[in-house]
Amino acid sequence: MSTTDGGFVTQTEHLIDMDASAPTGWRAANGLQHLGLVQGSGLTQPTYLVRRSDGQVVQLSALLHLVLVHLDPDRSGRAVAAAVSDGYGRQLSEDGLAYLVTNRLQPLGLVDGPRRAVEAERDRAPRGDGSDAAAPAPAPAPTAAPLLALSLRGVILPARVVPVLARVLSPLFWPPVVVLSLLAVVALDVRLLGAGDLTGSLTAVMTTPALMLGLFVVLTAAGLVHETGHAAACAYGGGRPGAIGFGVYLLFPAFYTDVTDSYRLSRAARVRTDLGGLYFNALTLAGLALAYLSTGQPVWLLAVLLLHIEMVQQLVPAVRLDGYYVLADLAGVPDLFARVGPVLRSIRPSAQTDPRVSELRPAARRTVIAWVAFVVPTLLAGTAWLLWNLPLIVGTNLRAIGAQASQWATARAEGDLVLVAIASVAMVLLVVPLLGIGVMIVRLGQVLARLFTSRISMNSMAIRSSAASSRPSTTGASSSRVAPTETPKENRMTAPPSTSSDSSPLDEFSPARTEARRPAARSASADPEPEASELPILTADAFRDELILPKAAPVPSTGWRRAVYRATAGTLNPGLGPAERQRIAIQARLCAPIRGSHRIVVMSRKGGVGKTTTTFALGSTFAALRGDRVVAVDANPDAGNLAHRVAEPNRRTITDVLLDRDAISTYAQLREYTSQAGESRLEVLASDDDPRIGMALGREDYHHLISLLDRFYNLIVLDTGTGILDSANQGLLTEADQLVLVLRAGIDGGRAAALTLDWLDQHDDAELVANAVVVINAVRKGVGAPIGPMVEHFTRRCRRVVTIPWDPALEVGAQTHLSALHPSTRDSLVEMAAAVADGFDTRGTHS
Repeated sequence: MSTTDGGFVTQTEHLIDMDASAPTGWRAANGLQHLGLVQGSGLTQPTYLVRRSDGQVVQLSALLHLVLVHLDPDRSGRAVAAAVSDGYGRQLSEDGLAYLVTNRLQPLGLVDGPRRAVEAERDRAPRGDGSDAAAPAPAPAPTAAPLLALSLRGVILPARVVPVLARVLSPLFWPPVVVLSLLAVVALDVRLLGAGDLTGSLTAVMTTPALMLGLFVVLTAAGLVHETGHAAACAYGGGRPGAIGFGVYLLFPAFYTDVTDSYRLSRAARVRTDLGGLYFNALTLAGLALAYLSTGQPVWLLAVLLLHIEMVQQLVPAVRLDGYYVLADLAGVPDLFARVGPVLRSIRPSAQTDPRVSELRPAARRTVIAWVAFVVPTLLAGTAWLLWNLPLIVGTNLRAIGAQASQWATARAEGDLVLVAIASVAMVLLVVPLLGIGVMIVRLGQVLARLFTSRISMNSMAIRSSAASSRPSTTGASSSRVAPTETPKENRMTAPPSTSSDSSPLDEFSPARTEARRPAARSASADPEPEASELPILTADAFRDELILPKAAPVPSTGWRRAVYRATAGTLNPGLGPAERQRIAIQARLCAPIRGSHRIVVMSRKGGVGKTTTTFALGSTFAALRGDRVVAVDANPDAGNLAHRVAEPNRRTITDVLLDRDAISTYAQLREYTSQAGESRLEVLASDDDPRIGMALGREDYHHLISLLDRFYNLIVLDTGTGILDSANQGLLTEADQLVLVLRAGIDGGRAAALTLDWLDQHDDAELVANAVVVINAVRKGVGAPIGPMVEHFTRRCRRVVTIPWDPALEVGAQTHLSALHPSTRDSLVEMAAAVADGFDTRGTHS
């Protein structure tokens, strides 16, 4: 079985000491809740969430989730393994089941029941004096402890009250109500811009202690309303919100709402939950604006201004505010902070892509990389500023606390209750940053201690694993992660970190945010999705690239992505754009393998449509982008000029090859008769244009020629004449594996091409017609007949229809180079070649 660090354990290490038909005694832990499949996940593999009785959320892969679902203390290991195998579609052995339960699920506190026999034996190992050692108590289930988590939390509204309140307020999220409310807020904001006296209001509040206290109360109440918005949105989407409380996030006081249950909702419902607080802030703005317009009290106008600023701050995704959770849910990657390390490791020059990056879908991966590029410099700058000014901040706060304490004593002696309240609030707000700094220092020390311990453990495991490397083992692990215990909502929980050897499975999993939110976890794993069946390990098959090396990220070759990659010396790799990915996919089709040789006949019933040009372009594209031998044959009996389009013609021709065919036994000998393009490496066998010749080559001649070429070339492209009734052309069609029919946009060209297909249908070549590729050549916008009806007609009759744009470089009639063509023309030629390559599996093979 593969472990979380990619090592292996021996088969005897996960055997349960019990009869295969006896009940296992395993059961899901008491109080365990199945939250279900994560909807709209940004991971390539499905992820499931469960919540322990202590509130900790754990993300599981599909295999581990199936094991957990089917566990029953009264079922045998054989029965559970069979049920999991049926659901997973792969065979899971009883030994593999024992490993998954005892090594993956029980350590996470998800399964109750007997431990492995080998563990119990190890716990009873004799001590140095010969006596048995006492069995140690089971290790506690791990919990997430991220550095940027909400701390010093308390509850304002308990979990039993919040769902009731949320259901009452949830109708406010009915779409017509949302639209009307937001329109009203905009109208009131516009009204305040004309009627509000901001300068006078600010002066009045700053010089009136009672108004300052009132402003604090209003903004605090607005924060609680914000939290009820998250809870109501969660309930509207079908989730069950938890408690609303308070805590310290970074250096500031914060409210939170437990909306962990929203992880099982759809992506739209999760985003609604993310924005629910801001929506309720907007409703609060409407109330404050009406209060100011009705009373003229300056505190209402100042509250409107500050609440607007607070709403904008909430959308910044650098820390766990609303913007962070909106971005995380849109990307389908809730554990953004857990991806920072893997992304930074992956973008180092010559570094392999970390599994926690490669497991993301392309769109999610781009979003995460862009977010990391923004948030890392931002947080580093903020941290540097904090550390540089830490002595000043601490000293200033302590002096300010002393001054406020003196004011509090004076106000109390004078009986001024308003000043007493203001001084009390001020002292609390001054103490909170100091508490936050203390908590951050303690957590930073814990993180560093865990990393140090992890490194020591890894070195010890490497030594042990090298000693055991010669023992047989089986594969079959599964990924799991632990998320934070619930916390704030205005700062929602982040998801679990990687279980790779250089990070803790609990890193970056705690909630925090200026009103934090859900503590969730996802199924991202440093381990690949497990193979459930037992496989031998000690074979050379274990040294495949995909098993040892992470998949390298492709390097962009064009556009702004290439500019970013080069400007950063490969440190940042934005990946391939949609156009480049499509081009690579087309080229992959073009390079489809060929069994033996493949013969392609290029034909047209009308002259001057670009048949020879198409033959040259098709052969050159294949020769340039494939690694096999490609030859184009000028089979036009009437002074064909294909060889003149490629290079200086060889003085030897088809006639010479036929005369010497019995003496040609190697490719090197045949190469003396062909010319070759320097750019594409396409070879051309020229036709005989000697004016003294009085008889053209016949059907039998071309049969002998093609039989000879089959021995030395993988692709044979034949440029024919225009007469379909000609004996030579009919012979070429008989020899053909595929047909490329060339025409120009025009009614007469379309009619001639359709008649060609009709003739083939009538002469038992329906298969050649069905697999044909029709090329509409030299298409110019606004010139000629509309090509829509032609494309529709031939699409219904043939394999593919490809249009080639008009290009002046193809109209010269002399030597032509692919590099001289317009990029859109080259792309069309590659698409034409790919369409032909799609038919490489048709007809017979020749060798």
